[in-house]
Amino acid sequence: MSKELWKNFDKNYLYLFFFLVGTRLFLLFLSYVAYAEFEKGDYWYSFLVGMINQLEKADVYWYMNIATEGYLQKPFTSEDYQNWAFYPLWPAILWLSNFTNLSMFSFGLIVCNLLFVASVALMYKLLKKSFSKEISFLSCILFLLFPYSYYFSRPGNESIFLFLTLLVFIFAQKKQWLWAGIFGALSTLARVQGLFIIFPILYLYWKDYRDTKKFNWSIASVTLIPLSLCGFMYHLYYQTGNFFASFEIQKAWHNGASYPFDAMFKYLHHPVIYAHSWELSITTFSFMLSSVILAVWLVLKNKKYKIPVEYLLLMGFHIFVNVARTNLMAGNRYLIVVFPLFIGLAIMLEKKPNLLAFAQFVFSATLCFFTVAIFNGRTWAMP
Repeated sequence: MSKELWKNFDKNYLYLFFFLVGTRLFLLFLSYVAYAEFEKGDYWYSFLVGMINQLEKADVYWYMNIATEGYLQKPFTSEDYQNWAFYPLWPAILWLSNFTNLSMFSFGLIVCNLLFVASVALMYKLLKKSFSKEISFLSCILFLLFPYSYYFSRPGNESIFLFLTLLVFIFAQKKQWLWAGIFGALSTLARVQGLFIIFPILYLYWKDYRDTKKFNWSIASVTLIPLSLCGFMYHLYYQTGNFFASFEIQKAWHNGASYPFDAMFKYLHHPVIYAHSWELSITTFSFMLSSVILAVWLVLKNKKYKIPVEYLLLMGFHIFVNVARTNLMAGNRYLIVVFPLFIGLAIMLEKKPNLLAFAQFVFSATLCFFTVAIFNGRTWAMP
């Protein structure tokens, strides 16, 4: 029986697992080699300390702050950075480290990397339902090589958000609307963009209703998605007196909603290599522009490639909100969870081996560049 199971087991799951682990170990080794060369010696311990210090910065610091102290209770002001900008699910998970012998950072690092591994397996499983094994596998490989995929290996909320998004699609495609609504609500508590998952769920439900003419009351669970956001907003109202604190505090980061492509037009008018001393704006602009072009191409070519409409809806809402902001800050970090982009890239490159090899080289080289920069104290590599 075990031989039969092994024979029928899709080996691509193993290949993806070893590729993920192998690339991350290689990036860690490469970063250490660069550090040792720069320091002109062998400093393994100081390298690890420096790496931890780097990974604890930016958003990770705020999530750990919330997990330790909760949301700040004081009258609302956007004059300075406050933890109201960050959503509660990942801090709640980090808080569970209190029941272990691990530090909060170590616990978060382990959990986020386990979720990363699980997300890649779920992505491959999900894509196989609509595409060939070859396209599904290549999509996952390109996702793992994407220059900003290193974010999934730090104790931030990227891994949990992607994991929950994929679970929503898996349960929605199985017509298990209750679970789709529950995981959609949790994804919204991980990141506000989780709110957009309601549109793919409703589309899939409409498609099922169109075919069966049967109403399923469990679709009401999608109301949990906006209700979860309202619950968080009410909590911040109790803490700050401002129901919209999580949105208005973005002003402290000079971030906010604007008309589409505002930040990209501003960049073209005043192009810079990096901004705020910690963001490499030229790469952010390049990848954001590429994502828009790829998304438009996928929509125009969809009659040929038949990408499920629910994936296009997710991609469209995420990209629209990403480009309709006042600045480019963290734009590529928001793109890494938009997995339909990697499907489109795989479809585009599958039968063009030279172009595929070039894309993989560019992705790999940029991923190495950013990872080495981060682990060697270059703050501009982690917006």
